[in-house]
Amino acid sequence: MDTHTATSFGISPFAVTDQASNVTIGGITRGSGVTTTGSGAARGWGGTNWNSTSADGITGNQFITFTVQANSGYKVSLSAINKFDYRVSPTGPTDALIQYSVNGTTFTDIATANFSVRTSTGGSVSTIPISLSGISSLQNVPNTTTITIRIVPYGATGPSGTFYIWDLSSSTADDFALNGSVAVYTPPAYYRLQHLFRDSLILVEPP
Repeated sequence: MDTHTATSFGISPFAVTDQASNVTIGGITRGSGVTTTGSGAARGWGGTNWNSTSADGITGNQFITFTVQANSGYKVSLSAINKFDYRVSPTGPTDALIQYSVNGTTFTDIATANFSVRTSTGGSVSTIPISLSGISSLQNVPNTTTITIRIVPYGATGPSGTFYIWDLSSSTADDFALNGSVAVYTPPAYYRLQHLFRDSLILVEPP
């Protein structure tokens, strides 16, 4: 995702600028509790009205989301968040909880990103890369399942505090990057179990 063309907090959803073949990445989207008060910084995508805690931010829909789904006949595996550049104002969020869901309802924590640079120059999350390869639910995911990534900025001390995914390098390079792989999906084979009461024997027959 490259935000160098974003103005006035950027449109929502904001389309990704680079993605692999045979996978669909949904545009990054502001939750209904996020506002866009003020003019917004050029080259940044984000908003205002972030909460002081991640729990209250989730309750208040003060988060951002995007989806990942393999195309028909393929499966996707996520390996890492390899880039996360940001800009926050002094009263903006101090951290962000990163979560995932494979059913759109139940979310599981991945990691917390810290926004230690609190000036207009912006910064990069220092714990990058954030590995996803050890999360089994995010490996070999068929096209029948949609992965949702949720980022919940929190730690704000005022509703006017800003958070942006930020074009730190002032270039067309990615400012937020999710890495993974796509492969052909082969559905599992199912076999019928037949119980023979005479011998208490279970036979496995191909379909």
